[in-house]
Amino acid sequence: MTARVTAARIALFEWSGDALIGLLPLMAHMFVHKLSKINHVFALCDQSLTNCHQTDGIFLAEVSIISVVVSGLALLSLISIGPHRRISPPTSWTYFVAILALLALICGVILYAIVTL
Repeated sequence: MTARVTAARIALFEWSGDALIGLLPLMAHMFVHKLSKINHVFALCDQSLTNCHQTDGIFLAEVSIISVVVSGLALLSLISIGPHRRISPPTSWTYFVAILALLALICGVILYAIVTL
């Protein structure tokens, strides 16, 4: 196994670990509410708690924020800036991962804009 293949495997493992860690709060929330016997009602209220309206409880805004954060961190790890910059030159795999992370970042921003309108 060459050094590039080893580095690519390590990078893929770390990137998927970051994505999993980013999704843990959402998975825990969904798991707890599926096992719960209580019928939850989600509502948005003002500070006086007198004017409330029920929402559907979809957490698309949180998912889009998680996708923006994870893809932004992935892009930061690929950029050659800072005191501990990358020594190895970028490869075609680096550009492929950067394009995927940039697309995830853009899609997350668009999803957040659609959800919060």
